[in-house]
Amino acid sequence: QVMLILDETQLTSFLAERIQDRDPPLLDNPLVLLREDSIQVFGSAERGILRMTVSLVIKPVINSDGEIELQLEQAQFGPFPAPQAIKETLSALVTEAFTGPVGTLATGLRLTSLAIADGQMAITGELR
Repeated sequence: QVMLILDETQLTSFLAERIQDRDPPLLDNPLVLLREDSIQVFGSAERGILRMTVSLVIKPVINSDGEIELQLEQAQFGPFPAPQAIKETLSALVTEAFTGPVGTLATGLRLTSLAIADGQMAITGELR
């Protein structure tokens, strides 16, 4: 078995690096919190003259193929919930940002469990 433990600082740095590749960046000053079995992402976004806070609540799950799937449960732009089409786009972007490089590292592994508690995420897998 293999176990990977990630903390909020590592995920914040990782996400900040990944989203800066986009032009314009999806979020400015991202902050990742690991709470209540979810990944909570906070930041700000600027489009034209509008600047607003953004909050996302993402539920990570292990699918039947032993891979991580990220389900966007909530997306807020300022005080407003995001429309469904934007939630789907954000879900795809966040999934790619978090799982793209992790998928490369996990080649040959089948993930068996994922737990989030006390600001850390533990992912357990086994060799295929």
